[in-house]
Amino acid sequence: MNPRELLDAVAALLWPLAESAVTDAAGPLGLSDLGVDLTAPPELQGRLLQPVDAVPGERGGLMAFLRSLVGDLRPGKQVRLHGWKRSDGQRGLALVARDGDVCAAVAVVPGGPQLDVVVTGRLRVAHEDGPWGLEVRASAFSGVWDLTVVPGAPPVVRTPDVSGSVRVLLFRSVPVRLGPPGLAVDKIVAQVDVDVATAAPQLSVELGGFSVAVVPDDLAGLLGPLVTAPARLQIVADRPGGLRFADTGATGIQLRSGVRLRHAPGGGRAAAGALPGVDVLQQGIELRVAGQDLVLGARVSVAVRPTGLPLRAGVTRIGLDLPIALSGDRVGPLPDRCSLAGPDGLHVDLDVGPVSGGGALQRTGPGAYGGVLDLDLAAMSVKAVGRLRPPSGNAPMSFLLLLNATFPPPGIQIGLGFAVDAVGGIVGIGHRADADALRRMVADGHADRVLFPDDPARRAAEIIDALGAAFPEARGRFVVGPMLRITWSGGIVSLAAAVILDLPAPPQFLLLGRMLAVLPHAEAPIVHLQAELYGRVDPSAPSVELLVSLTGSWIAGVPVSGDIYLLVRGAGGSGGGEFVLSAGGFHPRYVRPPGVPELRRLSLGLGGGLGLRAEAYFAVTSNAVMFGGQVRLDATIAGCGVEGWLGLDTLFIFDPVFSFSARVFAGVAVKVLGQRLAGIALDFTLEGPAPWHAFGTGSISVLFEDISLDFDVSWGSKAAVEPPVDPDLPARRLGEAFAKREAWSARAPVHDRTGLWLTAGAKAKVADGELIHPDSVLCARQPVLPLNVTFDRFQRMPIPPQRWRPFFASLGGTPVGNPNPVTDRFVPAEFFTMTEDERLGGEAFREFVSGLEFSADPSAAVLAEPRRAADGYETGYRPQRPPHLSLQQAELMAEAFARRWDAAERVERWRRAETLVRLV
Repeated sequence: MNPRELLDAVAALLWPLAESAVTDAAGPLGLSDLGVDLTAPPELQGRLLQPVDAVPGERGGLMAFLRSLVGDLRPGKQVRLHGWKRSDGQRGLALVARDGDVCAAVAVVPGGPQLDVVVTGRLRVAHEDGPWGLEVRASAFSGVWDLTVVPGAPPVVRTPDVSGSVRVLLFRSVPVRLGPPGLAVDKIVAQVDVDVATAAPQLSVELGGFSVAVVPDDLAGLLGPLVTAPARLQIVADRPGGLRFADTGATGIQLRSGVRLRHAPGGGRAAAGALPGVDVLQQGIELRVAGQDLVLGARVSVAVRPTGLPLRAGVTRIGLDLPIALSGDRVGPLPDRCSLAGPDGLHVDLDVGPVSGGGALQRTGPGAYGGVLDLDLAAMSVKAVGRLRPPSGNAPMSFLLLLNATFPPPGIQIGLGFAVDAVGGIVGIGHRADADALRRMVADGHADRVLFPDDPARRAAEIIDALGAAFPEARGRFVVGPMLRITWSGGIVSLAAAVILDLPAPPQFLLLGRMLAVLPHAEAPIVHLQAELYGRVDPSAPSVELLVSLTGSWIAGVPVSGDIYLLVRGAGGSGGGEFVLSAGGFHPRYVRPPGVPELRRLSLGLGGGLGLRAEAYFAVTSNAVMFGGQVRLDATIAGCGVEGWLGLDTLFIFDPVFSFSARVFAGVAVKVLGQRLAGIALDFTLEGPAPWHAFGTGSISVLFEDISLDFDVSWGSKAAVEPPVDPDLPARRLGEAFAKREAWSARAPVHDRTGLWLTAGAKAKVADGELIHPDSVLCARQPVLPLNVTFDRFQRMPIPPQRWRPFFASLGGTPVGNPNPVTDRFVPAEFFTMTEDERLGGEAFREFVSGLEFSADPSAAVLAEPRRAADGYETGYRPQRPPHLSLQQAELMAEAFARRWDAAERVERWRRAETLVRLV
């Protein structure tokens, strides 16, 4: 936040603070009953009301501070608190300093709010009552300064010819001890200077003898204060420059009195000198706004190099935050809320013979950290990158760790020239896998940010950001995935893969892969192929998705790129599905199915002086086959040369009827200074087969003349009118579908409302589907046609429009109320007349109602004949001391003598009571 933004943020807090303070004080002070102050100067007649005798400060806030400032408001004092009246009758409060007939008044009136400042002439007023002192000076003053300020508007000066300046000094010489962890200010001086001609005030706050201790109490005797300030810190605020430190002009200041520390014998404070191995690298003070508070923060960075140990460690920007409340019932510094801040970073370096390396942890956002570890061991190199968010409030801890171990060449040999080069894994608690972000990462060629990244210490920020995007935080989820990298023939071919599980429900299974082939040798490659793989298995759809992307690849200096994509998606109970296989993308007129990404063409860039580039694609989907490509030539230098192109786009559609479209386009042009000098072009399209349709255009350009020839020809008869289907056929097929046993299913009851006990034979029949439990949920569905919708095709043939809807269900002759619809996926082109563009661009499957789901009424269930059952039982007692019976148990036994129970009731009562009676 820059100084001007900081000033605006503080002003936005101060305006409501002043308004609410005056509003809350209006009742206790009786502002509505105050009359006009007859002793006021003529300039304030009618505006200045009678003085008040006390400042209400029971609620704290701004009024408590004002009460500590003005102290006793007895008559005769030069500083008093008066009522104030605006021209519209709205009343507020004014702090008035008087020197004979001259006065200065600052008034706040709620309902806007509005600030009024009036100075009637030269004056000098000194006031001191308690720890605070106040002084007002108006010097070289001429005229009457009458100023009105409202939020968001420039000040209004009613007497523009006034001149001079006004200075207000507020000072406190009594030291302010803010308590642990050790913030203290020996002197505070606040000064406001105003050039009345320009109405441009400047606020200056000077802190004298400022000191901070940012170490825990148990270390204070060893280290003393780690942040020491000069004898004077000055904060200034004005409209042109904002709220800032005077020495730097910014919201922060780096203290130049850097101190080296040494231990003070006897537990005293550290003194200037040198504590071996401990250095204060940087220390500073900063201002910022957090919520409703202005925060004064002290920061320090420390390096530790223990003598005799091969270790270096450091802490970056650790310190204290002191909130200064600018709202609510507490105004001013809040020492009880002074808290330890940071650190923003930690780092450790180690060098012990065969073990060397280090790690660092940096703040990446509010309450979040990212870190990297890079260690070289005798038998392997260990690298780790992670993200961490410590627990805060109700939010649990979340972390994400990417860890891998790399073995020195030639790796762990597993035969046939193959070797395990590296192993690793990813673990995340409170994180999930973002499939779209991982797919984009593979398409952009950045899978190496997750799969065994090289040089993580240098790329830490890049890798941490990529991990955060690919695995965002998600409470209650976790991610785990092993990683493996295999090389062949000494590293000519390298294969890296990770299988990532995102759990719990709904689960995701993701695959990341990376293949690098460098032939014939890594030092002098002719072929450099780099392919990255993304795969996803979603059991809930169900679907399988694969994306292979060629990035950063070349053959003999010729760049090679492109994407290959596979999607197999199930269609639930309707029996259909969706299939997409593409190498290089799709036909320009084909609209990709939902969820299919945009794919790059398979391309070769021949480069050289010709600028020759070839592109191609081939795709197979559930209802179409398409292929095509183009070759482009750009042999120009400085806008002069030859351009040429030749291309083909072909599309075959098989469902619901066969059709095709083939387009050929070609051209050549000669350019001079970027302008076309001559050229010829052709664009031809053929569609068919019923009818055949050929259309296109050809053009010839010479100098500034263009000759075009357009054509549009059709021949052949249209497709014969399809014979209509028997209009009763859908009804027959629908009845046959519901008559099949597989159309009916029962879901086990969630709650048993009948209390039935099933025999072993009955349970077996329920499991086989011969019987159903009375509390089961029944479902009837069919894949023949969609319900509750009007359709005009059946079995891909036209029929009279009709609509079928279920409206009645019964079980055993008894109607069932409130059945719920169930849905399945259907192919829209099989039931609705659609244009070619609608077939190409629409969804391959859509959800429609296919049946009903309802619950049986237990009272209407058909039960078997009742059978007699022996309900006798025996009770045995051990000869022990009498049982201790509770009142409930005693009432149960007494009730047994008071009435006769039948057999079923007696069994049920004792079954409930057996956990209550205990013989001891």
